[in-house]
Amino acid sequence: MHRRGLMLGTTMLLPSLAVAQQAPPALPRLSDFPTRPIELVVAFPAGGGMDVTARIIARHAERLTGQRFFVNNRTGGAGMVAHAYLARQAPSDGYTVGIVSSGVFADSMLRARGLWSHADVELAAFINFDPTNWIVSARGPMAGLSLAQIVSRARENPESIRISMLPESSSQFIIEQVERSTGARFIKVPFQGGIPGMTAMLGGHIDIATVFFSEYRSQLESGGVRAVAVAGSERTASQPEVPTFNEVLGTQDVLWAAWRFAVVPKAVPADRREYLSAVIRAAVADPDAQREFTQTGVLLDPSLADPAKMNAAAAQLISTQQGFLRETGRIQP
Repeated sequence: MHRRGLMLGTTMLLPSLAVAQQAPPALPRLSDFPTRPIELVVAFPAGGGMDVTARIIARHAERLTGQRFFVNNRTGGAGMVAHAYLARQAPSDGYTVGIVSSGVFADSMLRARGLWSHADVELAAFINFDPTNWIVSARGPMAGLSLAQIVSRARENPESIRISMLPESSSQFIIEQVERSTGARFIKVPFQGGIPGMTAMLGGHIDIATVFFSEYRSQLESGGVRAVAVAGSERTASQPEVPTFNEVLGTQDVLWAAWRFAVVPKAVPADRREYLSAVIRAAVADPDAQREFTQTGVLLDPSLADPAKMNAAAAQLISTQQGFLRETGRIQP
């Protein structure tokens, strides 16, 4: 795996970003918008990392504007239902906003089959990063095992360990990278999101869940789960005792996180798009919202509040995703 095929550059996952703050931007005013509630579309089930992010945004956007924002979980197809809706079916009047992860880019390249593209939506604001984690049940068969021990068992007894994943997403790509670098073989079990996978793990149906910190924090605090590795360039401030995949495996390329953005359909009028962008950026920059985000374990980057920097970072992300997908034979060179 060449470094050009990485999903994330190492400089984009620094734990120090988690406490950085920015001044909230001034909010524009429009005479004819909004006059009714604004829908925040989330592609994954309630309680997951995307859902938590959207609800923080909705709560602080309402407080800042006095306008109602509500979250609608349009689940199905491992994210495809909502992504296709935002790209091809959502009204372009500004009353529908997607709170999406960088998985929307891979979906448009892999599973949309040319029916829609990430170019059919426009980035309105950057929200946060969230590194991907492997966790095990504190009372399950993997309870006392380290990542190295888990990998050794999966190498000695191929396809004896079941792990959750979202098809054709970073959660699947991590498993493939671990298998390729170690010779281990896992049973990959598809789920619609991190929470359903964790629920299955806690019920004893699988052995490892692939989740974000915000999705398992309550279970961690109650002693129900234990994290074994994080797919970041460094250990996180929220769990400094948890090693990265790379430091355990001696690799460099297991670097995966959800980049979370707000997007709108391409044809939304410019003044409404700019209003929504300003409101969401203000919600993200609010000190109370930043404290909430920090508590969920996500990473913030105030520099990406600048639209030009956000779009440049997204373009680089899309390019590196394409590189990974080509190198693994998922798309043609």
